[in-house]
Amino acid sequence: MSGEQAARVLGGQANLWSEHMDTPRMVDYYAFPRLCAVAEALWCGPDQRDFDEFSTRLYDAHLPRLDAIGVEYRPRTGPLPWQTRPGIVGAPATKADREAHMNRRVAAIRS
Repeated sequence: MSGEQAARVLGGQANLWSEHMDTPRMVDYYAFPRLCAVAEALWCGPDQRDFDEFSTRLYDAHLPRLDAIGVEYRPRTGPLPWQTRPGIVGAPATKADREAHMNRRVAAIRS
């Protein structure tokens, strides 16, 4: 955006469509800590973002607050057993895996 356009931006939003999230716990899982990162980005602005400082605040201060109020966020180490769906494979692990997955998904469209 140009400086004039950026001056007209009043805020931001973080959309979350929950039609495939069958419990409030799953909504928490998909929303957090992503919502923390969105808040950080909107609060700091593009010139003041520092990932290391944000990570420190997130892991040392904010996630313990989410724990205290019972938010079922996605841990840094990956999903907890009750945050997975049996028989449903997670996201591809590497860029090459994702590319192969997408090629399989669109093969019928390409042919």
